[in-house]
Amino acid sequence: MSLKIVVLAKQVPDTHNVGADAMNADGTVNRAALPTVFNPEDLKALEMALQVKDQVPGSTVTVVTMGPPRAAEIIKDARNRGADDGFVLSDARFAGADTLATSYALSQAIRQVGHVDLIFGGRQAIDGDTAQVGPQVAEKLDIPQVTYAEELLAVEMQELQDLGYDLSMTGFDEKELADLFSDGTGSDAKDDDFDLTAALEKASFVERGDVWMVGRHRLMCGDATRAVIIETYGSGNAPSRQWFLDIVQEAAAMGKVLMNVTQCMSGTVNMDLYATGKALEKAGVVSGRDITTEGALAKLFYLLGKGRDNTWVKAHLGENIMGEISL
Repeated sequence: MSLKIVVLAKQVPDTHNVGADAMNADGTVNRAALPTVFNPEDLKALEMALQVKDQVPGSTVTVVTMGPPRAAEIIKDARNRGADDGFVLSDARFAGADTLATSYALSQAIRQVGHVDLIFGGRQAIDGDTAQVGPQVAEKLDIPQVTYAEELLAVEMQELQDLGYDLSMTGFDEKELADLFSDGTGSDAKDDDFDLTAALEKASFVERGDVWMVGRHRLMCGDATRAVIIETYGSGNAPSRQWFLDIVQEAAAMGKVLMNVTQCMSGTVNMDLYATGKALEKAGVVSGRDITTEGALAKLFYLLGKGRDNTWVKAHLGENIMGEISL
C-alpha cells in the first residue's frame, strides 16, 4: 500500500546572518534585508516524510508552502532532496497573515491536493515560534494530530497488544464508557448490557458520534472535578469548534476552576490575541500567563488545599506566589 504524504514548509529569514538593518523602526523584521532559508524544523519534517517514502514503495511526498513567489526556492530544494512535487500559495492578501489565516489557507490547499494519508510539519518556524500552524491545520481538516514526534517506528499491532496497549478506536472500553455515561448523561445502563449506540443517542453533547467529546465533558463537568488545566496553542489559542466552547462554558457556569496555560516550552498566554482565546476569557477561564503546566498543577494543589471555595481559588490564580509567574 502506497501513501500520499504532504509536508508543510516555510521559507524564513536566515537568523544566522542578522545585520544592523535586520529590524524595521516599528520592531518588525525587515525581511527584504535578510537572506532566506528553508525553515530548519520543516527540513526535519521533510526528512521524516522521505524516510516513510523510502520504507513504503510507491509513496509520494508533496510540499506545500505559503509566501511570496520566491518561496518556490524551498520547493526546488525539497525536490532535490527527494520530494515529488510542491505548491506555493502566494497572494498579496496573505501578507501579515496570523496563524489562523495561515492554517486556513494551508488546509484548503491540502483539500485541493486530494486524499492525503500523512501530513508532516516542523514544530515551529524560527521567525515566529508559535508552534500553532500544524495543530490548527489538523483541527481545520478534522484529523488526529501527534505533536513533538521525534521518531517513527514500524511496529506490528500485535506487538503493541502484547505490551498491554489498548488499540480500540474510541480510546475507552465499554466499561469506561458506561462509567462516563453514568454521571449526568442520561444513561443508567449496567456494565453487562451497555449499549454504546443507545448511550450516544442519549448524550446530547455528542456530535457525529465522537465519544472523545463524552470523555471531555465527563472530565470537565463531572461532580468530582473542581479544577481543569487547559493546555492551549502558543499564546492561548484553542480549537474554535462549538462543542468545545460549549463544554468550557458549561464547566465555567458550574463554578469549575479553569486555567489556560500554553503548551509551548516558552512564551505566555494572552487571551486577547485570538477570537477563541477571547471566548475562553469571557467564559471565565483564567490566564496562566507564562506558568508551566507543572507549575499550574502545583499551584492548584496548593490553593485547593487551603479549604476555600472555588471563587477564592480563581481570585488567587493570577497572583505570583512563589515566582511561578514572571509576566
